[in-house]
Amino acid sequence: MQQNSIILIGLSIAVLTLLFIRLTVSYQKNKKSPQADMGGCMTIGTREVQEDCYLLKDSHVGKLMVLADGMGNAYGGRIASQVAVETFGDMFSNYNALDNPQYFFKKTFLSANREVLKA
Repeated sequence: MQQNSIILIGLSIAVLTLLFIRLTVSYQKNKKSPQADMGGCMTIGTREVQEDCYLLKDSHVGKLMVLADGMGNAYGGRIASQVAVETFGDMFSNYNALDNPQYFFKKTFLSANREVLKA
């Protein structure tokens, strides 16, 4: 009987220790806001002109990551992808957190298309 109570006390101490560690780690996570690192890389490959373009943007409302795959002759695809990415970046700078995200993307896609056609 005494051996069972020693095992029970040992297990209780182990559970309390693990619970204390868990609460300490949770408190430290909530204390500092976690920041995700963003990075981008592009491989040129065998083409003479790289037509892809990307944007990584961080603001008070969130993060935006855009990839535009340019297609076209000569530099047309490169220009189109740059214009599309710049349009997304500009629209995201003016984005309000209370706006509807579906409306934001629809409006931005239409604006990017219009700007690419102008260019």
